[in-house]
Amino acid sequence: MKSIVFRPLRLVKKTGKIVVASYPQWNKVRTADYSAFSLTIDNEYVGMDPNAFVYNHEGKPLFWRDFDPESVPVWESTALTTHEDWREFCDRNAGFYAVRHRPFEGFPNGSISYCCAYHGIDCQGTPTFSHQPIDRVAEYYPNFYEWEPLTVAVVVKWLGWWLYQLQNSSLQIGR
Repeated sequence: MKSIVFRPLRLVKKTGKIVVASYPQWNKVRTADYSAFSLTIDNEYVGMDPNAFVYNHEGKPLFWRDFDPESVPVWESTALTTHEDWREFCDRNAGFYAVRHRPFEGFPNGSISYCCAYHGIDCQGTPTFSHQPIDRVAEYYPNFYEWEPLTVAVVVKWLGWWLYQLQNSSLQIGR
């Protein structure tokens, strides 16, 4: 069985900044979920100030457009059988939805694909925290005022939701 140790947040002693794990690190855990694996979460974040800002590996402040992941409407793919059904569905939900696909080996509850206009998770539900430094938010999002500085509390909230989505992990919090 594959074993992974995941460290979602770490304190860089040299700068005193808290850095979030990169998207490839988050995605490595999610892709391991295709089969049984052992996941150990390094819970260094427990001792961090929940209101502390989070940075990327370059020390740039990160931003997040927070929303409740449970509020994303989830639709069953079996109800969407034609191309026209899908087009109408996508138009009606304005890019903010998830689709549960049929159960298959390894995923007895089926898999979920996300399409999220909030640009905070990928199509598999993996958070993309490191994708939103301040310069990118200011350049690409005209409603930048809807974005907030990423904090430890937000990362921890999303970590819990994301871990709950895994179906094949043997989870241990702390080393």
